[in-house]
Amino acid sequence: MALRSAQGDGPTSGHWDGGAEKADFNAKRKKKVAEIHQALNSDPTDVAALRRMAISEGGLLTDEIRRKVWPKLLNVNANDPPPISGKNLRQMSKDYQQVLLDVRRSLRRFPPGMPEEQREGLQEELIDIILLILERNPQLHYYQGYHDIVVTFLLVVGERLATSLVEKLSTHHLRYQ
Repeated sequence: MALRSAQGDGPTSGHWDGGAEKADFNAKRKKKVAEIHQALNSDPTDVAALRRMAISEGGLLTDEIRRKVWPKLLNVNANDPPPISGKNLRQMSKDYQQVLLDVRRSLRRFPPGMPEEQREGLQEELIDIILLILERNPQLHYYQGYHDIVVTFLLVVGERLATSLVEKLSTHHLRYQ
């Protein structure tokens, strides 16, 4: 043991504190960010590379990157999402009561420390997004856990773009039958 410490490999040496591991992690992260930006900036966008990076260790790393990549992966125009209006669907929707119950129970899906008023506003947006997507796509059916998917998009990209992205995801990848 004394021999190891004398050689600088033990817990008292500067090498034992994880500094090298952290530097390696940061280097890998920077490399991945550069690769993501390269795929985004290629003409046409390298969607296959973006898919590979999305499912690789660490995923898409940040919400800023997710906001850029998710629309490309789902082939959705992020610059002009359609206006949404799900509020008037509440009385007509057969799924409203179940969606309402699930969304009200979803407190843990919101960031800790978020003001209650902000969380409640986002929950209302979440209900509207789900009901609008179900109304536009009668072949879709609400299922438990769907709100967890939708809230992820809502928190990262906002209501309008989340609606477009989740609608595309739901009709092309998540179809529950």
